[in-house]
Amino acid sequence: KKGLATKKANLNLPEDWKGLLTNIEKSVPNPTKSSAKKGRGTQGKTSQLPDREVKPPEPATNIGPQWTREFSYTAEGASKCEYVSPAGIRFKTVAECRRYLKLVNRRTEAPTDVSLSMEDNETTDSKINTNKEQTSKSPPAKNWTANELELIIELDDKLDGVTAAEKYKKMAEKLPRFNEKACARKILHLRKQSIEGKEINDILGLVDIKTTLGNWSREEIDLLMKLEDKYREQEEDAKNAKIAQAIPRWESDQCSFKTCFMRWQVRLRAEADAKECRKRKRKEEAAKKKEAAAAAK
Repeated sequence: KKGLATKKANLNLPEDWKGLLTNIEKSVPNPTKSSAKKGRGTQGKTSQLPDREVKPPEPATNIGPQWTREFSYTAEGASKCEYVSPAGIRFKTVAECRRYLKLVNRRTEAPTDVSLSMEDNETTDSKINTNKEQTSKSPPAKNWTANELELIIELDDKLDGVTAAEKYKKMAEKLPRFNEKACARKILHLRKQSIEGKEINDILGLVDIKTTLGNWSREEIDLLMKLEDKYREQEEDAKNAKIAQAIPRWESDQCSFKTCFMRWQVRLRAEADAKECRKRKRKEEAAKKKEAAAAAK
């Protein structure tokens, strides 16, 4: 305005040109800083933004089923996106949606999808209740019978030298009530008890073979020694069957299993002693190397 006024005063223009400068002066806009930011015109009125097409809601599959992403525009014309849950709760960011889902999953204490409809939630709740009822009615942990314990010890002794995986597989085949993992856990526990010094009486409640044979007569002992020497080359089962035929007490006193248990226990303790001896030797060698290295320095 000041510039136009100066030009108007300094220039010697005809009278009919003065109106032209007056019209130009009126048409020059004068926006202030605040009005420029707010989108206002010369006279302080809000400018009308052009109408924009709003995108329709689209599914937010990255969060969950039945979640939607809605678009809109602010009063200043900036685009806005919101995530809407099936319950109608609105979130501004994906991170907020994730936190909400985690919170609801913790409260329900089940890995259910929060974005399910009401019918799906009812179905899921009924399934959870059914599972709880089935769990409460499930039978207690299987207890091992005396015959099963004797059988697994016999198998562990007979399958000496077989790989662990193959051994546990054959145990599970002979013991249909238990799988391979259960057989492995049980035999490892029995081995540990035997190595720690527990006898057959402590583990199975049976009298050991030495005490049992101590109650036999001299004639029965002599006959047993002869049969043992005679059938030495035969397999264990065949030999025991023939001894039981000749001496009925062999079977009734469970001498076959007691002999097997004694052999199994002796072998386990010998292996444990050898392992401990190797461990001790390694420690001694390491100590000697340290001493030699210290002396060299």
